[in-house]
Amino acid sequence: MNRDQAQEALLLYRPGSADAHDSDFAEALELAQHDAPLGRWFVDHCATYGTIQDRLKQIAIPAGLKEQILAEQTAQLKVVTIPRSSWLKPVLAIAAVIILLLSIASRWLPLGTDNESTYRNRMVSTALRNYGMDIETNDMGQIRAFLAQKNAPSDYALPAELQKLECVGAVVLRWQDRPVSMICFRTGRPLAAGETSDFFFFVTDLGSLAESSPTLKQVNKLMTASWTAGDKFYLLATYGDEEFLRRFL
Repeated sequence: MNRDQAQEALLLYRPGSADAHDSDFAEALELAQHDAPLGRWFVDHCATYGTIQDRLKQIAIPAGLKEQILAEQTAQLKVVTIPRSSWLKPVLAIAAVIILLLSIASRWLPLGTDNESTYRNRMVSTALRNYGMDIETNDMGQIRAFLAQKNAPSDYALPAELQKLECVGAVVLRWQDRPVSMICFRTGRPLAAGETSDFFFFVTDLGSLAESSPTLKQVNKLMTASWTAGDKFYLLATYGDEEFLRRFL
């Protein structure tokens, strides 16, 4: 079992329940004790579960709800009508808790294998279309300042070989409520009509993660490489083969 598989399993784990002794969670729980990033995520998951559970316990059950459910199950003609004022507030409270949960999950969960693939495809799709840069400049210092002003990742670490290319600008994108910095470069190869760059560097914050080696994958017309370092998830995309892209890792 790898980290992504363990995290997927532990998403169903209920702290303080019999799940702690359930064999279905045993391997994932064991991995969480030895894998530091997974362990930190699991602690946050349990804390979030507890917070949401407490919030749900504070929601009062609407008067007459039990009777209405029983009436519908027994197909009785008489329907217990619950006054609007008695059920609207609890329903809105439950909706608020669900929205809170989704919001927290989108910020705390790592990309994961499937999500990472979707992210990679989305970024490549952006690079291949007429995206339009938010800032056009050859000055990386100005690009970093602009990204910081837009609350997008600006403290990224550029690979040494990538620093030798000409930067031409940047775009601020969004992915699952996270800002993504897209920095555009030119390799010096002839560009097609309408193109302003042919090498793309994407950065987004993911929280504390262990460093990982680059994973290379062909997506549409571009060869890509992705990896994590510190609290950043990096993605390179360019025209060319794997050998060419490896020069910039």
